[in-house]
Amino acid sequence: MISFDRRMIRFGNGDIEIAYGKTERNEGFLLFSNLDQPQPIGEISFPKDGRADRHILQDDDIMMTFSCPESIDAVINCLNTIKKLAFTE
Repeated sequence: MISFDRRMIRFGNGDIEIAYGKTERNEGFLLFSNLDQPQPIGEISFPKDGRADRHILQDDDIMMTFSCPESIDAVINCLNTIKKLAFTE
């Protein structure tokens, strides 16, 4: 759930849609949106309603944009590190 009162995205319940694509500025993006009904975790989609345009985002959407591949690598490295820290002994 995307929670703006705590500025937190809480993953693990299947209630966040993760979409990806390329913006009109040729930036890569990930888009996180609240779902009305939980879905299986791991499904990733392309936005179906034009929300690749920053001006069409819903109030509770969060978009991460990437203007260079090194930024994507940095996020991936952080996610892999916290995956190891949180879920391995």
